[in-house]
Amino acid sequence: MEKKPKAGKKLPKKAASSDKEKKCAKKSIKTYKIYIFKVLKQEFARYKKKPTITSWEIQTVGRLVLLGELAKHTVSEGTKVVTKFTS
Repeated sequence: MEKKPKAGKKLPKKAASSDKEKKCAKKSIKTYKIYIFKVLKQEFARYKKKPTITSWEIQTVGRLVLLGELAKHTVSEGTKVVTKFTS
């Protein structure tokens, strides 16, 4: 049984909840991207025994770890972020 709104109050729209879900999904994707980058960075730094790695090395690791179409998207996203950061 649905509750009726009291005088002067409106029920929240259902579209607002879908907007909230979209924002939450975008945030989780962004968080996952950051997590993957950190793991790749840590593993490669440990492998090379160097504290820092270059953008080229990050790109190479992305290609090796993530195969196929996912690797292509990773490289393109990484390139886009680096150019945005440097400019």
